[in-house]
Amino acid sequence: MHHRTLTILLRVALATSPCLFLAACGPSEYSKARTPIDASEPTRAIVLADWNDVEAAVENAVIRAELAPLSTTPRQDPGGRRRFEFTFLATDDSRMTLLVTQGAAGAGERAPGDIELEATTRPRRDAKRERALVDGVVKRLRALTNVDFAPLEIRRSPVTPLSRP
Repeated sequence: MHHRTLTILLRVALATSPCLFLAACGPSEYSKARTPIDASEPTRAIVLADWNDVEAAVENAVIRAELAPLSTTPRQDPGGRRRFEFTFLATDDSRMTLLVTQGAAGAGERAPGDIELEATTRPRRDAKRERALVDGVVKRLRALTNVDFAPLEIRRSPVTPLSRP
């Protein structure tokens, strides 16, 4: 693993939770499921949710997908639909882009509306990691729909404590 990647992962892990540090150091379960970029369409989903919960849902989902955030760019298309473009770095130095777009202008702003998600990994597709990210965002958005907060699911590390002599 490159030094830069490890540094980014450590910053993310330490900023979010000390227990995540241990999970980020092992080999990735996603590195085995890679296909050429032109082999399939981007990973997509549509969810009925609140637009103001998008960033929080993405922040939660990147941890489980073993990704480090690089940038977040808010945009608006000519039709008035709002969009976020998130860019992440994976443990194998590939880059993933997640586009989150309102289904229609104003969707999810006053009441739940359609939100479209599309994930793509470069330079080679990593469909398993893309699906983990998209599914994680969808799950969190559903949990936050029509509520101000929702409990987080904590995934425990499989690491066992060291035995004492």
